[in-house]
Amino acid sequence: MKTILFDLSVCQPNGSSKFHGGGIYGCIVAKKIIQEYPNQVAVIYDHSRFLSQDVVDLIIDKGIVSYNLAEMDRLSAFKHGCFDRLYSPLYDKSYSTLMENGVELMVTVHGLRALENNRDLYEWRYARDVSAFMKAILKWTPVYRILDKKYWRQYKRLFEYDKSKIITVSEHSKASLQYFYPNLRDKNIIVRYSPDTSIEYDIIPNSVSSIVGNEPYFLIISADRWLKNSFRAIKAIERMLENGLNIQFRFVVVGFNNTHPIAKTTRYKEKFIYLDYVDKSTLDSLYQNAYALIYPTLNEGFGYPPLEAMRFGIPVLASAVTSIPEVCGDAVMYFNPYSLDEIANRIIQMERPSVHDDYSSRSKKRYREVKLKQDIDLEQLVKDIIN
Repeated sequence: MKTILFDLSVCQPNGSSKFHGGGIYGCIVAKKIIQEYPNQVAVIYDHSRFLSQDVVDLIIDKGIVSYNLAEMDRLSAFKHGCFDRLYSPLYDKSYSTLMENGVELMVTVHGLRALENNRDLYEWRYARDVSAFMKAILKWTPVYRILDKKYWRQYKRLFEYDKSKIITVSEHSKASLQYFYPNLRDKNIIVRYSPDTSIEYDIIPNSVSSIVGNEPYFLIISADRWLKNSFRAIKAIERMLENGLNIQFRFVVVGFNNTHPIAKTTRYKEKFIYLDYVDKSTLDSLYQNAYALIYPTLNEGFGYPPLEAMRFGIPVLASAVTSIPEVCGDAVMYFNPYSLDEIANRIIQMERPSVHDDYSSRSKKRYREVKLKQDIDLEQLVKDIIN
């Protein structure tokens, strides 16, 4: 019987983020494995730090062996339990110690964002302090090449290690791995779509009316992250207003409040509502009641937000880059995320009721298709890890 040590430490808070995409992914996979194969898995994480409570409760309820990373390192835990393999939903550079000791590793690599897209002309616009501003500026100096090479080397060891098995979350990400690391063309990379993260509600609480009133609105999310490219979307909207276009909608921007540098420099402030990050139920309510989602992202390994909007039949305007066309198919109206004119053009198109209704119908259909694949792939991923 194969036994797996599941590294949940990578699902714990990352920097300033209590929740992050790879962590949510890992928790979903962990819960599935624990429920279906409780006798074949143990976990390791830092018991003194936050981990999603539903995962902790399931570990306790199923009597899963749990190693405390604050007291025992991964290698010691692996040897203590005589495990066959360590699985991690995210790569950690500290795994070099495991590789030096011949540990079999299975790792999900979600993408190579830092190699594909490590800087942007407007990154400095998102800086809240001098440190963030200087970091953005330094990327346009020779420091950029140093950072690029450092990131490349972090994965090189894993990809060359003969006891590593690699999983990724889209065909785009697989091709990206093979492009930046040509030796991977001869390695079996498993592609499994990221699992569905939606929460089923009897009734989604409508907390939107108190925020935006009864006016129709376009939604923009994760606005404080330069990779999500909200600045260009906001500038495109301002350009439309400058040109005298009468826009009957407001724009709800989630991710920062009115004190953020981008919000403070926004013109036509009456058209924008800026919100800090909100909880999951509030975000779902914002999706459900939006006229459309604008998602001008510069890079995605998979890309959850369009699907989260499609779940409610909300039309999506999105970047035609990286994994987005693969995941969203023909259900999305695409644009060049670097072109303000093209973003504005798509907003104008989506204002037409016939276009909106068409893409609403496409959204619902595509969500069902992808959801089915996500469910099948999650089942298969668990089997990949266990056997």
